[in-house]
Amino acid sequence: MRLSFALLLLAVLILVSVPAYANPIKYEFSGYNVLSGYNLPAITVNIAYTAPSFIVTDVAFPEGGWQDCSAYPNPPYSCGSGGFNPNKLWYGTLTYDSIGIAILGLNNSLWFSFEAGTFSKLGTFDALPDPYQTGRIVISDVGANVPEPSTIALLGIGLVGLIGYRWKAGR
Repeated sequence: MRLSFALLLLAVLILVSVPAYANPIKYEFSGYNVLSGYNLPAITVNIAYTAPSFIVTDVAFPEGGWQDCSAYPNPPYSCGSGGFNPNKLWYGTLTYDSIGIAILGLNNSLWFSFEAGTFSKLGTFDALPDPYQTGRIVISDVGANVPEPSTIALLGIGLVGLIGYRWKAGR
């Protein structure tokens, strides 16, 4: 009876301790908009952002997310807030994954659009064709999957319990 209980306890501990993996995703975007497009200033943007997982809802650029953002002529224009917008509605019908940047000094925003679902895949993707701007995003896995520390602790406790049971039963 005791042996079957110990084996059942070990089986439960092993099942509970199946490794959970953290999988951060890095987004690196670079874009350029020419001066004549949409009556906006010329703008060069470089953004690096690491998310806990794939971006599936709107995400504002965190403070420090800008690697570089320059608007010309500067002043009076500069880059303001911005963010990632997956599945953005375009004229109420089609959806795109977009990166938006507010231009301070103008009551306007600049959008770089990608095919819907781009933010949920690994790889290098170019923005949809536009005569006034270019953009590219690189989406990559940030590293090797590492088991959570609690998983290792649960497995260790289970093994210690099994060894202790065998030692006590052998005496």
